[in-house]
Amino acid sequence: MIEGVASPAVQALIDRAADLPDPRPGGPANPDRQALLDQVIAAGAGVPVGLDRDALRDLMFTLAAQVGAETGRFAVPALADFAPAAGQPEPARVGSSPAGAGDTAGATDARPAIRPDAAAPDRTSGGPAPKAPGPPPRSRIVRKAAATFRPHQAPEPEPPPQTRREATFEQVRFAAMARQWQQAQGTARDGLLLAGDAIEAARRHAHADPDIAAFVAASVEAAAARRRRRRGTAALVLLAVALIAGLGWVRIADLNSDQEKIQRARQSERAQISEEAKAAVLALTDRNLAPTRELLTSLVGQPAPVLDLLELRGGGIERSSDDVVSVSASLADLDPAAGAANSGSGATGPGAVSPLRRDGALAPWPGVRTFSPTGGVLTSLPGTPDAGAAAPEAAPQDPAPAPRPATPAPDVSGGAPLPADLGTCGGAMWLGNAGDSRLAGGVDPQTLAPGARVAVATPSGINLRDALPDPDYTLAPTKGVVPNGGQVTLTSAAQGYPRPDGTTRLWAEVEAPQQNCTRVFLQFAGRGTIGPPPDPAVAAADAAIAARADRISETLRNQGFAVPPAEYRPEAIGKDELRYFHDADARLAEAVAAALVAGNTMASPPVVVPLTQLPQLPATGVIELWLDLGAG
Repeated sequence: MIEGVASPAVQALIDRAADLPDPRPGGPANPDRQALLDQVIAAGAGVPVGLDRDALRDLMFTLAAQVGAETGRFAVPALADFAPAAGQPEPARVGSSPAGAGDTAGATDARPAIRPDAAAPDRTSGGPAPKAPGPPPRSRIVRKAAATFRPHQAPEPEPPPQTRREATFEQVRFAAMARQWQQAQGTARDGLLLAGDAIEAARRHAHADPDIAAFVAASVEAAAARRRRRRGTAALVLLAVALIAGLGWVRIADLNSDQEKIQRARQSERAQISEEAKAAVLALTDRNLAPTRELLTSLVGQPAPVLDLLELRGGGIERSSDDVVSVSASLADLDPAAGAANSGSGATGPGAVSPLRRDGALAPWPGVRTFSPTGGVLTSLPGTPDAGAAAPEAAPQDPAPAPRPATPAPDVSGGAPLPADLGTCGGAMWLGNAGDSRLAGGVDPQTLAPGARVAVATPSGINLRDALPDPDYTLAPTKGVVPNGGQVTLTSAAQGYPRPDGTTRLWAEVEAPQQNCTRVFLQFAGRGTIGPPPDPAVAAADAAIAARADRISETLRNQGFAVPPAEYRPEAIGKDELRYFHDADARLAEAVAAALVAGNTMASPPVVVPLTQLPQLPATGVIELWLDLGAG
């Protein structure tokens, strides 16, 4: 409301409202304020439409909002309708003159106009003397000036009265809420703050009231704090989910690691049992049953897969200069009663072990023993009778064990020497136990330094592995065999691995001839004559074929090659081939072919066939020898 624009009567009401004390939200109602509000509403009957009525309406809304803030009951009042006096024309609205008036003289006053031809009042009638015309009041001049505008200026649009009333009421409501928030204490203040669209509605009135401005600022800050808390909570939830997922992944990884450790421990245990079985079988050749008894005792309570390791071919037992002996046969040689119990009643008992025939059936080949009937492994044992075919009148042998004689490192002949440029291969090798050396001359491995050259003095040879055992004695894969008498060069000092049985296994990294890392698999076929066993002619031919296969294997072993037991394969019929699968093995394949001729086991070398273009190739150092030994 512009100061000096309202009429004196309206201005007097405005001044009275200004003299009233500020309202106290929630406090006792001021009766003077309510009385003044009633007077303002009634005064509307004597104020026509114009600036005075607008000022009176604004004053009414202000007083109504203050009364509502005090009493808590808000209402939208309305001015009394204008009612002019009888016989008095309704004055025109200020500013309703045409826009073409050049000055303010033509503007119509809100008060009744005095006609020039009106009769002068009678001074003797006792009525009030008429006032001489003078200059108009200043407020009327200001109203006239405000009501006029130049033709080229567009008037500012005024909001309708209802919109103005709602805006005023909204401002008063936010002002009351702001003062209530300021007077609140403690955590109750946070509950009075605005949120959402209410903040934007209150922001439109912040310029008119400092309390509303502070109220809006606090509400905005509280809303921002809530958003930050929500973002922080969401981040914590995501972090917790990620942490739980990470812990789950770590747990799964730990379980997998534990499973791998258990698997390695089982493999190590199987390898250890295989080594013990190997030592037990070797001791059987010396009529010493003690290692076998210890092995069987240690296997009590073990699961079935561990007992399956007694299948000696699966354990990797290979002999070089001595023949491999099956457990049942050796027990029969040492104790006929034990042999009979193992083999059943004679050669046809359920426990008899027989090699494969060409047609896939089992046949007792004289002089031939096998570890696995399903594998078809043939090994000649000259002069050793079958365990189940022992003559009833044969005198039992002395079962008392004898001490094992020392095994010197033999001089390996085996034919012409191999080329010197076959190269070497590196690996790790077991050298014996503390106090039980497996080296020539009984040299203590713990006294050897890197660079020392030693020879193996073990009839079966020693496996050459990819690396040293793990700290838990998990053995690395086998890559070859160093035969009895084979020489190696130590590339590291011996390392001890204490075992639960009280022994200390001694290992070292070594460098061996390349042929020790080359495995030659002999696959043979052939039958002398056709006829069902036990035809003497068929048995004699089979024995000759088996003996020839053993001579071929022995010749290659004497040259240092790792030769697993020969296998009878019907696919070898009509073949005379030596196959290799990597270009790096070509030189070794030629050396194998030359060794067969030099060892007088073959009249002419087999045909060397490179198979380096196959989609799936075995590891390097693998050579296959496919021979039909019954063709010649």
